[in-house]
Amino acid sequence: MCTAAGASLSRHVADTWGASLEQPLIRRAALPDWPGVAALLVAADLPLDGAEEHLGDFVLAADSEGNLLGCAALERYGHAGLLRSVTVAPPARGQGLGGSLVQHLLDTADAQGLDPVALLTTTAADYFPRFGFRVVPRSEVPDAVQASIEFAQACPTSAVALLRSGGSAARLGQNAAHALPVRRFDTRLATLADAGAIARIYNQGIEDRVATFETLLRSEEDTTSFMKGT
Repeated sequence: MCTAAGASLSRHVADTWGASLEQPLIRRAALPDWPGVAALLVAADLPLDGAEEHLGDFVLAADSEGNLLGCAALERYGHAGLLRSVTVAPPARGQGLGGSLVQHLLDTADAQGLDPVALLTTTAADYFPRFGFRVVPRSEVPDAVQASIEFAQACPTSAVALLRSGGSAARLGQNAAHALPVRRFDTRLATLADAGAIARIYNQGIEDRVATFETLLRSEEDTTSFMKGT
């Protein structure tokens, strides 16, 4: 994940993957998947260093015919995790598939008690805060993760380090920081006394062309008659 993910595919690889995104399956990688995973990483200009050795840490997205659409990996280093090799085949981008892969692995990290989770990127530092990550100096990353191939040799020193601490609470806190105030309303069954207010709301919807195809304005008497079923 420490280099650009927008490299073009060869025609042969693009044809092999295809672009069907009907209910993609997310599953664990197996040994026979390595050539396809390697092709995804090479096409995205992502490093292969250490990837094959950690193939069991990869999850893959595949279409109904088994063609690989994307991949991501979560390596474990003691109590900490390393998110790496997140990419989606160009024909399958723009559908939220990359986010699904990332969230799948972060849910796994939470379930396994991996905290914090770190990553390196040269191009996507603005993408990962939505998942609870924050930019940090490399010195804040656990030593065991810093000793990984990803940190030690695969990624350039210019790559930005991000860290997610606190598990799922980190994402909730990130979302809360940008959330709008919540207005609470009481609900109840309408009565005939509400006919005037209902008519005004209904007519405003017609005038604003909101949530209705009706064109005939209603009076309070019309609404009362409707409510009575007469």
